[in-house]
Amino acid sequence: QPLRVVASALTSECSVALGSDEGSWRSLPELAHCMRASMLLPGICGPVVPLNNSRGEVEPHADAMLFEPIPYRLAVREG
Repeated sequence: QPLRVVASALTSECSVALGSDEGSWRSLPELAHCMRASMLLPGICGPVVPLNNSRGEVEPHADAMLFEPIPYRLAVREG
């Protein structure tokens, strides 16, 4: 099972699963960037993290708990 990092896409207002298959990361520093976005509490732990969304546009991301505290819906959607 590949690693999936869950974060909140702030412009789209939904939780997203970031993975290497989608091109979210290709190296260890890029993975660390995705993980930072996944655990970032905006306003407390620093500025939001810009990441590419599924359309290839840069979108701010933050902690997954903003839109889905327990990502069961995302897990069901992903199969």
